[in-house]
Amino acid sequence: MTIRGNNEEVVFRDDQDYSAYLEQLAGTIRRYTISLLAYGLMSNHVHLVVRTPQPNISGAMQWLHGCYAASFNHRQHRRGHLFGGRFHGSVVDTDEYLLESTRYVHLNPVRAGLVHRPEDYRWSSYARYLGGQEDLVPVEPDLVLKLVSENPERCGPSYQRFAEDGLNTRQTSSDREGVSRITAATTAALVAAGIPHAALFRQTPRNRTRTLVMGVLRGVESLSAADIAGYLGTSPGTVITAARRLAGRASRDPQVAQLVAMMRAAAMGALKIPGELGS
Repeated sequence: MTIRGNNEEVVFRDDQDYSAYLEQLAGTIRRYTISLLAYGLMSNHVHLVVRTPQPNISGAMQWLHGCYAASFNHRQHRRGHLFGGRFHGSVVDTDEYLLESTRYVHLNPVRAGLVHRPEDYRWSSYARYLGGQEDLVPVEPDLVLKLVSENPERCGPSYQRFAEDGLNTRQTSSDREGVSRITAATTAALVAAGIPHAALFRQTPRNRTRTLVMGVLRGVESLSAADIAGYLGTSPGTVITAARRLAGRASRDPQVAQLVAMMRAAAMGALKIPGELGS
């Protein structure tokens, strides 16, 4: 889940603010009996991956951010709303999505240009995933770590490789011709569907436009899963999964099938690829 500052306003001005938020988060975990799987605090927004045995996440988030906003306003001699409306949340319904969600949170500071490596960023749970200790807030990474290795001694290094692959895939798409081709195909597909290109890289844990484009492009013969993953900053496995799910949706919903065929035809037209089209 994600919550942002009102009008993109900064919600953490100094280390004291970051620490105060984590202390308030720890209190929320105890009060509402929720599990914190991962977190990342950026200057103007927060990412949390949580597990809730009870349907109380709305109350927990309201209490957490209401209390933090009050303390922030007091410390900073400020008045008014700190956060911009209700938090944005998505249900994590697969192991793959859980892995991708935590990786997204941990790589956010790198992609924002704040640090070169995720372990260099102080205000995220990444260090806990590599075996470090968390003093301010209890993080429970075991559920995620077991997805990358059954060996407790290999979990940290395996997750680190998984996280860094998320950066490397973006770097491996640096070949100019390859980037030009996939950019042309992507742009054509989005234009055909009337979707703004900016939606493709919207910073949300589950970007439905990006998922749709993955599935569409995967059906273009000359584009590999690695090419698509490199351009979109994800893993080839995620691209393949997105394509499989999109094919399933298209087989059940004629409107989805029509959208996919239209976008794929546009992408292939941009690359001047002849042949049969299908979902």
